[in-house]
Amino acid sequence: MDTFSKLIDEDKWELPLPLIVRNVLISEDILEPEYDLPVVVPADDKGERVLFYTRPLIRGEDVKKLQRVLGFREKKIDGIFGKNTDEAVRNFQSTHGLKVDGRVGSATWTELG
Repeated sequence: MDTFSKLIDEDKWELPLPLIVRNVLISEDILEPEYDLPVVVPADDKGERVLFYTRPLIRGEDVKKLQRVLGFREKKIDGIFGKNTDEAVRNFQSTHGLKVDGRVGSATWTELG
């Protein structure tokens, strides 16, 4: 579903919804539900959750902390790990010689300080 969401976000989606792909119904309700599904987030070896861009979006005080450390302006700190946070994480990982995967686990947190 992430691929479909990405196509829609980039305005590259041209097929009308709903549609069925391999016996799976794809609709706007499935791609953009009106409720938040529970998010199961893996933890690193310290028991802290690993932050990354996923649907539904990861939210929380740890995301706010991450955004502050990455240098987000106060108005942009919303505690939601969206596209801007993902891009900032990947840029940070790239400039600090880390694996560029967009995942904020123990290695990225250590480098962030």
